[in-house]
Amino acid sequence: MRLIFIIFIYLFFQTQAISKNIDNLEVNGNKRISKETIIVIGDINIDKDIGNNEINNTLKKLYESNFFSDIEIFISEKTLVINVKENPIISSIEFTTIKRESLIEELSDLISLKKRNSFSKNTLKSDLNSIRNFLKGRGYYFSKVDSSLIQNEKLNSVDLIIDVELG
Repeated sequence: MRLIFIIFIYLFFQTQAISKNIDNLEVNGNKRISKETIIVIGDINIDKDIGNNEINNTLKKLYESNFFSDIEIFISEKTLVINVKENPIISSIEFTTIKRESLIEELSDLISLKKRNSFSKNTLKSDLNSIRNFLKGRGYYFSKVDSSLIQNEKLNSVDLIIDVELG
């Protein structure tokens, strides 16, 4: 019984987060967003020990910025390495098959995605649902809302086309 207790205590203390002292910071994959901006957004402080909690908090803050679609953070030989894949920038947003300018303006104000902001698939899904709910509230119960993207890999940008059939 005593042996089991000692093993349990040993395992408990072995699984505690281990902090490491960092001398360098390396950021890879960023084109549009500077290393300094990533440091500020991620609240990264190289002068203090960095453990799992700090890495998790940094990862969370970077994802919440909506600038990145993929982030990898790890420590390699006293260097904190951050690999990022940036979300594309929205070049334009176009509503098709709607003729009334006032409705297009209302829908543009309704959605979260805006021209010159970062594009996110999750935000697009949310915006499409908001448009559907808005149209139902206006009496368009059988409306259809779809989207398509024209990607420009060279500029890391997208043209967003939102097709709205009022029904």
